[in-house]
Amino acid sequence: MFREDGVQVAVLGAGNKVELRKVKLGRNLGTEFEVLKGLTESDTVINSPPDSLSSGEVVKVAKDAQPSEAPEPEAK
Repeated sequence: MFREDGVQVAVLGAGNKVELRKVKLGRNLGTEFEVLKGLTESDTVINSPPDSLSSGEVVKVAKDAQPSEAPEPEAK
């Protein structure tokens, strides 16, 4: 998120509350950016947050859509 006070990333915090974190960007890879500081590997990043999102808001976590598996054939 590009804000007045710099680039921020929305992450999921305790209690499903939003935390906006300042990040330092590295290379611009077109559709992706390299993040040099501000995130850890264990952070859960909120994908496509609305501009109106702010720190402390409680959000509902959506499950990733998984492709359905074909049912196993029954033994006879």
